[in-house]
Amino acid sequence: MSARLAISDRAPEARVLDPERALPAVQSLPVLRQFAIRELRPVGSWIKPGRYFNVVHRAYDESGYARGDVAVGLATPDLMRRIVRLQDRPCRQDEQCAHCSVVATEGGLFAHSYPLDLRLPKLRLAVRRSSLSRTLGPTLSVVQLTLKSWRPGMRCTLEAEFADGRRGFVKLTAQRDLAALCERLRRAHHAVANDDRLELPEVRACLPGAQLYVLGACRGRAIADMATDDADDVAADVLSAFQSLAVDGIERIHRTDDELTLLKTWLDFLTRLQHRRLPVFARVFEALQMDAPRSERPPVVVHRDFYDKQVLAYANGASLVDLDTFCRGDAELDAGNFLAHRTLRRVQGRGDGTRGHTNGRFVARLAGRVDPSTVRWYVRATLLRLAAMYSVRPDGEDVWGPCLDEVQSV
Repeated sequence: MSARLAISDRAPEARVLDPERALPAVQSLPVLRQFAIRELRPVGSWIKPGRYFNVVHRAYDESGYARGDVAVGLATPDLMRRIVRLQDRPCRQDEQCAHCSVVATEGGLFAHSYPLDLRLPKLRLAVRRSSLSRTLGPTLSVVQLTLKSWRPGMRCTLEAEFADGRRGFVKLTAQRDLAALCERLRRAHHAVANDDRLELPEVRACLPGAQLYVLGACRGRAIADMATDDADDVAADVLSAFQSLAVDGIERIHRTDDELTLLKTWLDFLTRLQHRRLPVFARVFEALQMDAPRSERPPVVVHRDFYDKQVLAYANGASLVDLDTFCRGDAELDAGNFLAHRTLRRVQGRGDGTRGHTNGRFVARLAGRVDPSTVRWYVRATLLRLAAMYSVRPDGEDVWGPCLDEVQSV
């Protein structure tokens, strides 16, 4: 067991998480060989048990200059065959050449440099302002384009300024039902069209064939930067308004059984990785199973990733962003997620010391809409998921243990 990692050194995933062990794969990338890469520093990860295990490292040369972001992951046999086919193609000798931008090593490790993404083949075109403008057409001509986030194999968000003076976000995604997602987002935006107190992102374009859609930017600044009491009041009011919306066409429902299924995938994953505190994770999961409430209330519209960075406050209202996962479910799901992230902020040293999951003010403002005991259950479930997630993240060493301890004190 590595002192730096919470999982067994023998687990294949340990080679992806450990910058020193991932370094040889990155050094062998043809596109980076000229820079003599000497160091990797993790800058993010995208981990979904049973589906994705990718860590994004920033590559630095021997002079300390950053030479680009590289995703390192574990390749399935099918992915290895795809990589071999890519490397058999003629070399274009530029920074977006597939032949030069991906490599697979013995043992199933692979690395690919941004903007090449094996599951987002359209990304290489989208990051070029000229080709993106041609794809979007004259009404959405792009003036400026900046990378906001990259989750290899799943999604990439580019912040854009358009010729009409408006700002927005170009989102590339591997999601198969993109047209259906855009339709749900349009219906949600239409539902608040006459309400100045709540703003939701507008879909300005949806192009499933190009693996992308475009959202308009929303007003406001994140309540994560506000005083805790003020932020909690805004969050509770936004949540009440959002969950009151009537949005047709939402088939997916997420309740406690679904939350337990999600947590079970994480527990199985940590079992395979021989996590050092696996017995604690298992004990907490069993307690959640035993205590799982069964709501008799009809499901409401839920965000499913509701926390302080998703709420943007403005003078007389607020915006709610990142609705990619919204569906229907228990009203307590979003409240529990919000309070668990309040605890996460405190663990990370970004909070004001308030015990996030005992925030009675936030729950009281939702009186009549949520059951406090069910909120506490969702707080525990979210904290367990956060603990599991951060325990296999390169930047999570000081976070996951305290989060796991907090679950047991809720």
